Amino acid sequence: MTARRWSLCVVALLGAGSSFAWAGSGTIDETPVASAPAVRAAAVADLVSLGELSGLSGATELAGARIAEAAGGAALPTRGASIGMVQLSRNGTVVQEPPSGYLIPMGLSVIPVDLAPITMSHRVAATINADEVVFGETSATLRGAQVGDFVHLQSADGRIVALRVGLVAPDAEVGSTELVVSASVGDLLGVVTKTRMIMWGFDSRERFETVLAAAGLDPAKVRVIRSWDPPSPDSTIGMARTKKLLGEFAYRPTADGVALIPGWSAANIVPRTTLDSIPLRVACHRVAQPAVQGAINEIASRGLAGEIDVANSNAVGGCFVPRFNRVTGNLGLLSRHTWGQALDINISQNPLGSIPRLNCDVVRIFRKWGFAWGGNFQSLDGMHFEYVGERRDLMVYPSRFCPNHSTAQVAAPTDGGVDSRATMFADDGLISGG
Repeated sequence: MTARRWSLCVVALLGAGSSFAWAGSGTIDETPVASAPAVRAAAVADLVSLGELSGLSGATELAGARIAEAAGGAALPTRGASIGMVQLSRNGTVVQEPPSGYLIPMGLSVIPVDLAPITMSHRVAATINADEVVFGETSATLRGAQVGDFVHLQSADGRIVALRVGLVAPDAEVGSTELVVSASVGDLLGVVTKTRMIMWGFDSRERFETVLAAAGLDPAKVRVIRSWDPPSPDSTIGMARTKKLLGEFAYRPTADGVALIPGWSAANIVPRTTLDSIPLRVACHRVAQPAVQGAINEIASRGLAGEIDVANSNAVGGCFVPRFNRVTGNLGLLSRHTWGQALDINISQNPLGSIPRLNCDVVRIFRKWGFAWGGNFQSLDGMHFEYVGERRDLMVYPSRFCPNHSTAQVAAPTDGGVDSRATMFADDGLISGG
C-alpha cells in the first residue's frame, strides 16, 4: 500500500445502534495522514457545465469537448451521485451513524484531480489527490465532521469504504456539493457514470456562445449552466441546504421505494390535512406546510381557486412520498418528495416532460411564498412546486415559461451572489422534479 493510499481502506459493515449516534463507541483501524495545505487559489474566471439527467451520453461528451476546443478552451467530464454514509468516526469512536441497515444520503462529486483547481481550488485538488475526501462546510456542520475524521460510505457493490476527511471547505468553494473525491476513489465506490462536462478557458464568452449555438444541442436533453448566469427564480437548492432547511434522515431501499428512519416522518411531516380556502389534501414537511397554506390562501383571495384542479390533485398529487427520482436513471437520487419538500398539483394537465399548462399568476404566487416551479426545470415538470425557503417572485430572469413581471426587483438567492460557480455541483446527489 503506497503512502497516498494510507487514507483509504475498505472495512466490513459495522453494526449500528437503533438511532442516530452523535457520539458512541466502536473501534476502526484508522491511519492518520497529513491534511491538505490550507491555501486556496482562485479558480478560472468562466466555467460552463453541460449535464444530462440520467448520465452523460457519449454524444454530449464529444460535443462538449468539440465546443470547448472550438472556443479556445478545454473540457473534462465529472460524475455526481447519491451515496450512503454508514458512519462518521473519530479516533476509533463513532461520531454519527444511522440504525443498522439504514444509510444517510450524501451528495457526492467525483472530480478529476487536474480539474479541481479549475472548478474549486488547489487545496481541494491536493486533498483528493491524497485519496482523502473534502466535506462542504454545511454538511460537515450537520454531522460534526472535522479534519482527521473518517467517513464510511457504502459502495455500489455493498462494501464499506473508509475515507479520511482531509479538508472542510466553504460551500461556495466546492460548488455546494456535500463530498468531493478523486476519480480513483469514485471508481472504488462504484460511482462510474459521467454526469456532466465542465468547459473552461474560452477566448471570450461571445465566442463560446457562438460555438455553442452552432452545435445545436437539444435544450430538452442537455442542461447548460454558465458561471455567469443570473439567478433563476426556479433554481432549487442542493442536498446540503435541503438538509439544513428541513432536516436529515436515514433511509433504506425497499421493493417499491424507500423507507425512512423510524420516527422521522412522524416528527417532520404534517399528517394529511385539508387546507383552508381550497380543499387540497396534503401532507408536507412541517416547515413547508405553512407556506403551502399561505400560497393557497392568496390564490383563493385573488379569485384564482378555479385554476387548481382539486379532484385531480387530491387523487394523484400531493407532497410527501418517499421514493427515488423517476427521471435520473441509475444514479440513485432521492426525490424531493422524500423530504415533503415538493407539492404536485394539476397532474393530468401537466405530465412530466410536457409544455406546462398552469396559470402564471398561480406560479408567481407560489414563488412569492418560497417555492421554485418545475415548469422551467430541465425535464419540464409543470405540476411541481418545490419549497426553497426564500421569495422567488422578485427575481428578474428570462424564464422560458411564466417569467416574473418586469417590474419585480432584482434579487439574488440567499446563498450569495450571482456566480453560478458557487452552486454548480449542488444537485450532485439530489435533483429537482420526478
